[in-house]
Amino acid sequence: MPLGGSFIGGDSAAEFIEVPFTFATASPVALGTRNSDEVIVRSEVVITTPFDGGTPSILLGTNVDPDMILAAGEVKPKKIGQYQTHETFPEPASDENLELTIVPSGSTAGAGYVTLTLWRP
Repeated sequence: MPLGGSFIGGDSAAEFIEVPFTFATASPVALGTRNSDEVIVRSEVVITTPFDGGTPSILLGTNVDPDMILAAGEVKPKKIGQYQTHETFPEPASDENLELTIVPSGSTAGAGYVTLTLWRP
């Protein structure tokens, strides 16, 4: 279940989403819905325990475009680290479901979390 909060200042608002995952988490992981008036301004996948499978991969995106935010080669699940993009993703044409896709590739260990910041201008 997504953890998060919000910040409202003036006529704008930010929503923060943080969702933990492990090698055994059912994939895709539903992170929440991005409304048609929200911009993604920060995206990060943090690996806290390395995955030990053959060629594990993690993608961050939507149910329509699973690697829209971070593609498989941009996150290295076998290494502890922070994988982020500073790219801003403008408002979608309609609401969309944000998802994390985990391919454990035989892993018996591995954990981390994903964080997203959504901004409503």
